[in-house]
Amino acid sequence: MTGMTARIRGFEGDDLRFAIWDLRSPNARTRFQVRHSIFPIPDSGKSLGKPGFTLIEMLVVIVILGILMSLAIVGVTAALKSAKVSKTEALIEGLVIACEQYKQRGWADYPPTSLAEFKIALPNETNNGIEALTSCLASRTKGDPLLTIRDDQLLNVDNDSASKNVTNWYFGDYQLREISDGFGYALAYMHWKDYEKPSAGNRRIKVDPTSPEASFEPTRSPVTKAFLRPNRFQILSVGPDGKPGTADDVQAR
Repeated sequence: MTGMTARIRGFEGDDLRFAIWDLRSPNARTRFQVRHSIFPIPDSGKSLGKPGFTLIEMLVVIVILGILMSLAIVGVTAALKSAKVSKTEALIEGLVIACEQYKQRGWADYPPTSLAEFKIALPNETNNGIEALTSCLASRTKGDPLLTIRDDQLLNVDNDSASKNVTNWYFGDYQLREISDGFGYALAYMHWKDYEKPSAGNRRIKVDPTSPEASFEPTRSPVTKAFLRPNRFQILSVGPDGKPGTADDVQAR
């Protein structure tokens, strides 16, 4: 453009604006406005970017993710349950060994089902067996305690206490404590002498503060109908459902 000069004036929207003067004009006032788009304008109906997901495709993805999350939750829940069962089995096996040591230490028998055998009045008739077991294994009378239970494994579901330290246990008070399983429920215990005709108090258990009282019946063999662990004792965990006498109970072998 002979005799003309151009100057960029700036942007306006997506356009680049030029100002052009005609230098041939005496006062150089003649100006032309030229606009040039710096962004191509797409044809009508064409997308600016790559094609996206359709609504149906997004819904399918969401459903698949939901299924995968559900499977993951089920797997994690099953793994946690299995871990608690294993923990309970290990705890019960430890108690079995401690009971055998208790007998060999000079007591000449396993812990009784009730502390009433120590000639004391019981504050109630709930969880007698496991309270007696805990008290006996915590005794310091014939040496160090046979089993030192962690604080988070000790319960007092029925909130009772003895009038004195019956077995010279290592606890600093008179509470009658229970041992909890891997599910947070109180274990149940019964000496073999009470299998045949356990008293109501020796059968009555309460596994946690919110659960109703239940009855602990010594387990029999499904084949011979004889009591399991004859001449010894039975230790029971009510398992994940919190109810005795169901398929998920965990017992001493």
